[in-house]
Parts: sequence; structure tokens; C-alpha cells
Amino acid sequence: MYLAKMEKKEPKLDTPGERLKSAFKLLGISREEGAVAIGTSLVSMNRYLSNQEPIPEFRMDLLLIKKGVSKNFVFNHSGEPKASWEERLALLEKENARLDEVRHNMLLREIVTDLTYLPEDDLKILQAVIAKFRQ
Repeated sequence: MYLAKMEKKEPKLDTPGERLKSAFKLLGISREEGAVAIGTSLVSMNRYLSNQEPIPEFRMDLLLIKKGVSKNFVFNHSGEPKASWEERLALLEKENARLDEVRHNMLLREIVTDLTYLPEDDLKILQAVIAKFRQ
């Protein structure tokens, strides 16, 4: 009697949706948990997993932060499904830089708003001071 050796087929991971599905399985994350983590419906999550819609980067950022799913694995098919500490740290540094930019823009807006209330004579003095700084 001949018994054929059963080989376990590895899932193809050709698309981001297939890689995300594989990461969920390996990390023990249900579709429902993934949808809640990224603030979307189960229908949208199923669209991402079946490649009907591309996965937005900001949603992958949320999966990285909340569930530890690697963006590099899902988008580039490199590394492991579980995000490394370096990948997590890189995202936090990127977010901190973005927050610093927002704070800077808010400060500029506040300065410009304050300048609109200055009398014309004070603006001329300020213009002269700025001209000296530029030299």
C-alpha cells in the first residue's frame, strides 16, 4: 500500500492583503480585532484582506502601534510579520517629527496673528529689525 506524503502548502504572499492575512494568522489577530484596532468596519477589513482595496498607510501605522503588525512585511514583503522594535521606534520618531512640525506651524500662525494687530509705526520698526537680522 502506497501512502502519498502530504505536503502542507504554504500560502502565497504575493499581495499586501495576503501578507496581512498571514500576519493576522501568525500573530493570533482576528479580522474583528484588526478592524477595531484601525477604526474601520469588518467589511472594509475584508476588502483589504481580499485585495479589493489597497490598505492605507495610516491604517497600517495603527496596526503597527496597536497590534505589532509589521508594515515592512505587509507592504514590502520583507522581514517578519511581527514588527521589530526598530520599526516601532522609527514610526514613533516619524510621528514626533510630525507633531513638532504642527507645533511650529501653530507658533507661526500665532505670531502672524499678533502682528496683524500692531500699529503701522511698530511694524516699520519690526521690519527694520528683521532687515538687520538678514544681513
